[in-house]
Amino acid sequence: GGFLNHEKFFLGYTFFNFGSNNFTNDNNVILKKHSLIGGLHTPEYMNIKVSGLFKFEKELFTSYSPAIGVTFNNMIFTMYEYENLSGRKISLGYQVSNRIRAQFNYNIKSLEDYQNRDLNLDNYTDRRGYLSGGVNYIF
Repeated sequence: GGFLNHEKFFLGYTFFNFGSNNFTNDNNVILKKHSLIGGLHTPEYMNIKVSGLFKFEKELFTSYSPAIGVTFNNMIFTMYEYENLSGRKISLGYQVSNRIRAQFNYNIKSLEDYQNRDLNLDNYTDRRGYLSGGVNYIF
């Protein structure tokens, strides 16, 4: 994928899943996931910048995710995303240097997830949430 970050906007595209996924013991399904994300940055005020974004993903289902992010002093950032219009994702991060960023994510899905109702696969259980962390290097 690729990502363009400008002072006033950002735009990115990512392509995931080149291999097969096993949903049941009988079927192997190849799911290619396309993700398009874009948004706008507000002008910085008192070292605070607010960004609004919209994410479109197409895999087995099509999903739309609006979000809002806040950055302080170009170092500390947080984002709240209404993921797939059925769950909430909170991200916190710290820009260590110009190229290294540490980030932590917390996600919880609503109990009534429309994708699970429509999928209805035998012995398929979806995660109800996750906690993740990592370090990003920006080229």
